[in-house]
Amino acid sequence: LDAAGAGIHEDSGACLEAGMRLATAVCSLWRHRGPMADGDRYLSRLLAAQEAASAGEATREAVPANVRAAAAVEASALACHGGNYQRALALSQEAIALYGSAGDQRGLAAAHRFAGEALFADGHYGRAGEHFGQSLACARQAGDRHGQAVAANMTGQLRRHLGDHDHSREVLREAVRLFRDSGNLESAAFCLHSLAETERNLGHIALAGRLFTVALRVHDGLGSSRGIAYSLEGLASIVALSGQADLALRYLGAARQVRDTTGAQL
Repeated sequence: LDAAGAGIHEDSGACLEAGMRLATAVCSLWRHRGPMADGDRYLSRLLAAQEAASAGEATREAVPANVRAAAAVEASALACHGGNYQRALALSQEAIALYGSAGDQRGLAAAHRFAGEALFADGHYGRAGEHFGQSLACARQAGDRHGQAVAANMTGQLRRHLGDHDHSREVLREAVRLFRDSGNLESAAFCLHSLAETERNLGHIALAGRLFTVALRVHDGLGSSRGIAYSLEGLASIVALSGQADLALRYLGAARQVRDTTGAQL
């Protein structure tokens, strides 16, 4: 990029590809530990630079479609967690088109997940469910157990919002098992949080509190700031339901401080 961050040099195709690969590889750190604004800034500039008129067709072709698709998925995730759902949806749809042309089922599973999550967060539950279903189908076709667990987790959250708590519990328990089998403790903790929300809504307050506490301990041990905020908010709901309003506010204040640091929106 030039000094203004706009134009790029003619021989920059290889640099753009390397930049996209690097930013994509470390994006999970920005998502879970923050600040997410850093990741969004780097990925946005890289994606925009590739499209800049001064780059020319040769530069665009120098960046493989799968590399751009992966960068678009991660940029979509950052936008989604940052509360910019329209941008998240646009980026995930671009990734769906790119991965679809390549027949990359694993990539499609991830892209459909964030398309669904953006729609879910924006209140479009029917369309969100369709994307989560596509995500699960693609993950199964790819033999991607982690992708299956992610799709199950999102489906379980959606079913809870729709009031289908028994189905939500069943799906989320399976997702936790899949995450544990794949060795992804952080994702398992996020899923435990989802399961705790379902148990709370079913009136199982003590069980929900234990699940939120386990999730918090895992997130704290892994240094997952976004996960810590989620778990603190979950515990706030539990103590509020038990009449401890002051403690609930303290939990919420701590969670807000973490979110302000990472840039993740509630």
